[in-house]
Amino acid sequence: MLFGFWVSQDIRNTSRNLMVVDQISPGISERYLLDTERFHTELTEYRRYIEDMVRVFEAHLVQKQHPTDDHKEDDEEEHDINKLSLAFLHGRVERAGESVAEQFTDDILEFSTKLAAIMTSAEDRRDPKNLFHEMTVAQLQELTDVPDAGANVKMNWTWYLDNVLKDTNVTLDLEKDIVVVMEINYLQKLANLITKTDPVVLERYVWWSVFSTLAPLTLQEFRDLAFRFSKQVFGLTQKTPRWKGCTGNVNSNFGMAVSYLYVQKHFNNQSRVKALEMVNDIRSAFTEIVTELQWMDEETKQRTLDKAHAMRPFIGFPGWLLTPGELEKYYQGASDNIAEIVEGQLFESYLQLSQASVKKTLEDIRRSPDYNRWVTPATTVNAFYSPILNSVSRRYDKEGNLKQWWTEKTLVEYEQRVQCIVQQYSHYHVTQLGDNFTVNGINTQGENIADNGGLREALRAYRKFQARQNETEDKILPGLAEYSPDQLFFLGFTHMWCGNSTKGALKSRVVDGVHSPNRYRVIGTLSNSEEFSEAWHCPKGSPMNPEKKCILW
Repeated sequence: MLFGFWVSQDIRNTSRNLMVVDQISPGISERYLLDTERFHTELTEYRRYIEDMVRVFEAHLVQKQHPTDDHKEDDEEEHDINKLSLAFLHGRVERAGESVAEQFTDDILEFSTKLAAIMTSAEDRRDPKNLFHEMTVAQLQELTDVPDAGANVKMNWTWYLDNVLKDTNVTLDLEKDIVVVMEINYLQKLANLITKTDPVVLERYVWWSVFSTLAPLTLQEFRDLAFRFSKQVFGLTQKTPRWKGCTGNVNSNFGMAVSYLYVQKHFNNQSRVKALEMVNDIRSAFTEIVTELQWMDEETKQRTLDKAHAMRPFIGFPGWLLTPGELEKYYQGASDNIAEIVEGQLFESYLQLSQASVKKTLEDIRRSPDYNRWVTPATTVNAFYSPILNSVSRRYDKEGNLKQWWTEKTLVEYEQRVQCIVQQYSHYHVTQLGDNFTVNGINTQGENIADNGGLREALRAYRKFQARQNETEDKILPGLAEYSPDQLFFLGFTHMWCGNSTKGALKSRVVDGVHSPNRYRVIGTLSNSEEFSEAWHCPKGSPMNPEKKCILW
């Protein structure tokens, strides 16, 4: 709850898995917590949410101690609530003039703000070379030991790791096993903060972190409060239908099993062939673009082309899915998930599945990485990339390892062009939010570069497709005969980003997101495209055809 801990493939040596420790967000955006004037509404609603969640919880504890005929001891939901009560009751400290809920909320927000203040910003975390620090457990202990703090308040990493790995088949070798620390400064500041914080406050913060996640799985009252918070902060107008939430739970826990049923019934292999054709055309288009680049030297070009050739597409579903026995093998050992389902009890099932999933992940410490794994099931609609599986990203080589494989000369040229993109998008004012918000060009640069390069690659790929049709003239789309194929291509790109957004959701994206708001994904990308200006006859120097264009790929 105070830091993130997981097991992951080492991005500098993808042949091994390692333990990773990193900073973690304190429940609500750290930017909100550190700018109380700008985000007054969001913080007021968060305070109200915490207070009311605790009040409802208190009421049910009282009800538990003095049950009426309508609320008997064997009520399953009350049984679930009781499991969450112990830490809250222990160490309660009353302050005059305040209810327990108010005290509790004060403690949570104050401590959350202190955590936010010691976090490293997303902008400073852009370069992964600054984030990876390998060390043994003993070195990690030495790193976070606070002088003269006393034995009882230090962060005891041996004790922590022993407990985390207690129910797994992993026994740590404290001399050899490596931990990757992503944020040294955060951990050192956290260790100091812990020594100065009342243990009751720490306990309440940890309890709230667990409770706020689990409580909506028990009572409708908690779900209603969570919806009210989302409604006030993000502008939601209606609740997610219950069927959608339930099927989402099933898909997140048994995605490949659901995919098996879906693929058998609905998957059209012709669509998969067509998608693979598109991917190959885009790969070919990218190869041509790299060959033509003036700012990249020949050595780096060759390595880039090698990487493009080695890149693997993930389309539709994994080939093994329909092979008899493979699905059972996929779930076996992963946790025997089916056995973890407790009929009719969502809360108990969630706990069992979570524990099984965590155990499987932790035991990856002793497993070799699976290069053929899929990171998403067939039932999830998404486009994704995975640097460590060599899907995309210039910081990673063709084996997916994080390393500098470009020459210094090319890197300098590249960074100049990146800065052009950063400055371009940073000048976009998000007028729906008033005068106080602009696109964060630093945090969104990766996606903006992908949008710009992807559009150029897609246009080349489309023209390759056209050339294979052996038609003397372009087909006209009925009802849109006045538009050329190139104009329709750009309309298609624009239409993809059409949509509405509430102010709250838009603000959240601008403040924390790595994607620019949809409007600026369109304007930014198309204004950098010469082909767009030619297709739509935009005058030179007009807003959509500026003299200066930012072009990398």
